[in-house]
Amino acid sequence: MSPSEPMERFSEFLVTRGLLAPGEAEALRSDPAAQPPWFGTLAFLMGFLDREAIDRVLRHQRNSGLRFGEQAFRMGLLTKEQVGTVVGIQEDRQVLFPEVAALLDRVPGEEAGKELRAFLRR
Repeated sequence: MSPSEPMERFSEFLVTRGLLAPGEAEALRSDPAAQPPWFGTLAFLMGFLDREAIDRVLRHQRNSGLRFGEQAFRMGLLTKEQVGTVVGIQEDRQVLFPEVAALLDRVPGEEAGKELRAFLRR
């Protein structure tokens, strides 16, 4: 993909997979306040953490004040590479929270994770 060519958005990918309607994808992207998904949500969808691990991190995080990824790393639940992968997804803004929420409303978490990983491999 050339630098001048726009990156495909996750919602556009979901339309091609038949998981979102075109108008729905556009509506999800139109909210200027839409933020990247939470770190824990992405780590779960990427298969890095299960729900129990996320709960453990959140309990520790309340006391430590660390960011989620740093707390998970210090607990030995994530590698630096995994933390970097999740942060990279958040920073490139190709995947936004409303898109992930819409996908999770349609398919189980494991299938949603497969779709996200397929999108990131393209």
